[in-house]
Amino acid sequence: CFIFAITTDTFLTERNLINLAEQSAEPALLACGMTVVIIAGEFDLSVGAILGFTAVAAAFAANETGPGLAVLLAVVVGGGLGVINGAIVSRLRIQSFLATLATQFVILGVAFYMTDGTTSFRLNDFLGFSNFATRKFLNIEYKAWIALAAFGLIWALLRPTAHGKQVSAVGGNPAAPRGRLRASR
Repeated sequence: CFIFAITTDTFLTERNLINLAEQSAEPALLACGMTVVIIAGEFDLSVGAILGFTAVAAAFAANETGPGLAVLLAVVVGGGLGVINGAIVSRLRIQSFLATLATQFVILGVAFYMTDGTTSFRLNDFLGFSNFATRKFLNIEYKAWIALAAFGLIWALLRPTAHGKQVSAVGGNPAAPRGRLRASR
């Protein structure tokens, strides 16, 4: 960013910065979740597969119910798959790298099965879904605002709270927060 800012006069324009925020919203949301996982000392290789699967689930739901419920379903399905990954890692004590590598293939397989192996799935109301996804507030698409809100939420959860300190402690030494928690009781 620094190099582009000093070598061109078009990089720091309002339109370009808005474009960057809108285009990076989806990866930014994934990065928010991965930040917590990495700080806790784990890996999640299935986030791309979960993103793809939730898009397929949302497309199926949008064809039946409309975009609002489809987005809600995508969030619930994505969260549910994350909980399954977390349970496999924490309860079955399987390394997160291996567990999420395996679940990635299962999730992708189910998505391919649901779409009959096609890479594009037809939405009956594509324009309605697209309009829902690209509405604007203060001339910036909702998705950029959602990503900004996610950054704020993750910061609020990780920085000044006991929970955030425990997540950070787990990344350095998984036994440390357990001992500290017992000592504080």
